[in-house]
Amino acid sequence: MGNREDLLAGAKQCLMEKGYARTTARDIAAAAGTSLAAIGYHFRTTQALLNAALFEAMAEWGRN
Repeated sequence: MGNREDLLAGAKQCLMEKGYARTTARDIAAAAGTSLAAIGYHFRTTQALLNAALFEAMAEWGRN
């Protein structure tokens, strides 16, 4: 997977474990195995990444 996909997977993992409000950019970067700068490069903000991960997780949940 590329950094973007890794970040989305890491963000979904953090959302499940910590919730939206308690997840930090450092948490996501550590879970994804990427740098903090990758979040800014691919999503511009941590909130944008969390929103994208949340929408993706909800879509997956709806398919199951």
